[in-house]
Amino acid sequence: MGDLSVFIDESGDTGSVSRYYLVTLVMHDQRDSVEMRDKAYRTHLANSNLPDLPFHFSPLMNGHGSYAVESLDVRKALLAKFRRFAEDLPFKYRTFSYEKSHFESPESLQEKLSQELTGYLQINLAYFQTFSQIKIYYDNGQSIVTHAIRRAFVKALGDKAVIFRLVDPKSFRLFQLADYLCGLELAALKYDQKQQTATDGIFFGGSTAFKKNYLKKMRKKRLE
Repeated sequence: MGDLSVFIDESGDTGSVSRYYLVTLVMHDQRDSVEMRDKAYRTHLANSNLPDLPFHFSPLMNGHGSYAVESLDVRKALLAKFRRFAEDLPFKYRTFSYEKSHFESPESLQEKLSQELTGYLQINLAYFQTFSQIKIYYDNGQSIVTHAIRRAFVKALGDKAVIFRLVDPKSFRLFQLADYLCGLELAALKYDQKQQTATDGIFFGGSTAFKKNYLKKMRKKRLE
């Protein structure tokens, strides 16, 4: 029996800035190494004269942070490279999505997330029990996620089966993958509700192109 890594990231905030709140779990069997795939990804970037930046969805789309000095064409090329890299990676994932207007407070959102995480883990208990240890990686970015995942995993799997590790997103490509999937699932929500932005259109095209080129292949990797 091997170990399972679970990388967790969120999109949105608990205030009034964002309409939606998403939490993504990326599950990776550590027996299937990603090292060679990551090396190939770095080679593809170098051969295309593209910078090897830690992938961060929103800054890439909006030209912020470490992407501020990069042109639109470079940022589009980086997104395309990471998309192909993600398609080749061995993982399963699940995203939990919420419209914040349905919750009276951050605490009620936390409770809902905890309940749904616990139920999800219990439904897929047979899968999780095939691993000797479950290692949770999160950057403690938002307290409602930290509390919800600790409560859910310990309740569903037992404290002896879970190891919580603080993660630096720059150091783990699979954590960057969780960020990428949060971004895609948020874009999917916006396209479905016809709320896509001009920036979404620039990077993804219309709804049909987005679903065909980005969403469809990732959705095949979901663990329902």
